[in-house]
Amino acid sequence: VSTQSTGAFVLLQLGKFKDSLEIKTKKIQSLTEELDKLKAENKLDKEKLEQQKARNALLQSLADKEKKRADEQEKSGSSVRFRLEESEATVEYAETVAEQYKKEALEMRQDLRKAEEELT
Repeated sequence: VSTQSTGAFVLLQLGKFKDSLEIKTKKIQSLTEELDKLKAENKLDKEKLEQQKARNALLQSLADKEKKRADEQEKSGSSVRFRLEESEATVEYAETVAEQYKKEALEMRQDLRKAEEELT
C-alpha cells in the first residue's frame, strides 16, 4: 500500500510539474511573440528616424542655400528674410519631430531590453 501511495504522490507531482511547465512555456512563447513585435516596431521606428534625418539634412541644405541667396540679395538691396525664416522654422519643426522619434526609439529599445530580461 505504501508503494502505491508513493507512486500516486509521484504521479501527482509530475502532473503538477507538467502543468507548471506548460504554463511557463506558453508565457515564454507569449513573451517571444511580444519581443518579435517590439523588434519589428523598433525596426520601423529606426527606418522612420533615418527618413526624418534625411529630410532634416535636405531641409537644412535648403535653408543654407536660402540663407546664402538672401545674404546675396540683401547686399544688392532686396531681402528675402521672410522666406529664410520660414525655411528655418521648417527645419526647427523637423528637428523637433526627429527628437520625438529618437525618444520613441529609445523607449522601444528599453522595452525590448525588459522583454529580453523577462525571457532569461
